[in-house]
Amino acid sequence: MEKKASTFLLLIIIAVQTLVVAALAVFVFVVGVRPLQTSVSADSTGAASSSDAGVAGVVIAIPPPDEADLATLDLFGENKYFNLKSDDEARNSVIAVNVSVKYFNKIDGIRNVDEKMNLNKANLQEIVGIYFQNKTLDEIRDAETRITAKDDLKTEMNDFLLSTISNERDRRRVTAVIYDVAFSGWTYQ
Repeated sequence: MEKKASTFLLLIIIAVQTLVVAALAVFVFVVGVRPLQTSVSADSTGAASSSDAGVAGVVIAIPPPDEADLATLDLFGENKYFNLKSDDEARNSVIAVNVSVKYFNKIDGIRNVDEKMNLNKANLQEIVGIYFQNKTLDEIRDAETRITAKDDLKTEMNDFLLSTISNERDRRRVTAVIYDVAFSGWTYQ
């Protein structure tokens, strides 16, 4: 008798599972599954992090763009000297940097990216100058500063360039203009 009861119980469990799977299949075919709305931003290593509440902290590997999709703008042409912030008036510290930026040369929502970059070159130079004038010599000596400077400058430059897009629809659609910031010169004293 006990064997019949356990067999009957197993049949009921299988029937319930079959109904659940059938209901899910009908739901997927009738309603459909919409993709999650995530905002993904790439960092300088080519990895992207998702900022969706349901997928927080997930790192998605995205391939880097083709070199044909990028252009380079040399901001200064040679090393540019900037005074560093100092607490001691008798001590004058400087940094000499040469900065170039890689940017996407074709972006939906921006007609002529090369023209936009050349038009805003002085503003990008100013962003670099202000950034380094707010750093101390001790901060510059830290090995991590060069990496954080690249990320900070990239973020500040993208924020500035994106704020200059006049069309609200395009401003929401474009996520980045600058792909990477590179230092071909980095000397401090």
